[in-house]
Amino acid sequence: MKLSIVIPTYNRNTTLAANLPSLLRQLTPECELIIIDNASTIPVAETLSQAKLIEDQAPGRVTVMRNRLNIGGNANILRCHECGIGDWVWTIGDDDLVADGAVDSVLGYLSAYPTAAFINFHSVVSHVQRPKDYTTTGRLEFLYRMQQLTAITFMSVCVYRRSQIGSGLKYAYQFSYSSAPHVVLVLMALRPDSICVFATFEPIRQISVDCDQNQSYAEVPIALALPTLLYLPLRPEEKRELKILLGRLAQVWLVRARLFRELLFNNASTGAEKRFSFLRLRRDFYSMNHTWKGSVENAIYGVMLWFPATSLKLYRKVYGVLKHGRVIAQRVTSADERL
Repeated sequence: MKLSIVIPTYNRNTTLAANLPSLLRQLTPECELIIIDNASTIPVAETLSQAKLIEDQAPGRVTVMRNRLNIGGNANILRCHECGIGDWVWTIGDDDLVADGAVDSVLGYLSAYPTAAFINFHSVVSHVQRPKDYTTTGRLEFLYRMQQLTAITFMSVCVYRRSQIGSGLKYAYQFSYSSAPHVVLVLMALRPDSICVFATFEPIRQISVDCDQNQSYAEVPIALALPTLLYLPLRPEEKRELKILLGRLAQVWLVRARLFRELLFNNASTGAEKRFSFLRLRRDFYSMNHTWKGSVENAIYGVMLWFPATSLKLYRKVYGVLKHGRVIAQRVTSADERL
């Protein structure tokens, strides 16, 4: 068996059932599909059985496993690397829609790079320009040429060679609180001669079908956890490159304004807890990408969090004015077009 496609899931039965047909019709004898249900309220096997998806489209090629207890999202992702018999492991999010022809293309890359340890495919959320395929050798070059850490934090575009990546699994479990255990898995498994491939092909369509909004994740805990990656046993030059990549996340993903808004609208936290969280963000995360603009934003948001109730009212009022202005502008534009 060449490829094990593994989907970790929890309480997204409807979304999974809607996205699964695009993958099932692409399965070949060279690959297997495993779904790991992290103790969902309604068993995934029950939902798929009622929909008759597997029986109709891929009989005998799909295995549904169910954890006895909810072991957490990060641990469930790592379990993907313990299941199946394929030489390669492709993890796919339960809310990600596989592009047409993706499986054949991935299998083609596996044949083209049989000695690679890791293949990273392109994605819109990676925030990088990748005009052509390229390879890296060793951990330092891997970090240096990655451009953005978002290239590998999106697990659905990552394919791992089981025999070479497995050595990093113990570190991935140990650093599962980092919010990026699959990143740890790759970094700690790479040897000086390990080859990694950065491919231009996009196997995932960025569409989530009927995704449950209650399953969305908070970004503040992620930003607070990611700096712990710097405690990995890496060489100084490797830690320097990793720190640069972490700092760039503040520009493309975990931007200050969005995390401030998340803290401000969090009704479950007190004002003191919000200020403490933002202080930790400034010290541990945003300090890795120090700019004068960032310093000004830190000062403004820090003051606003001392008066969260007033700041929340002000934020909503300003947002309402801006939204009203956009509506008026759209109406004027529409009127001009009619004329």
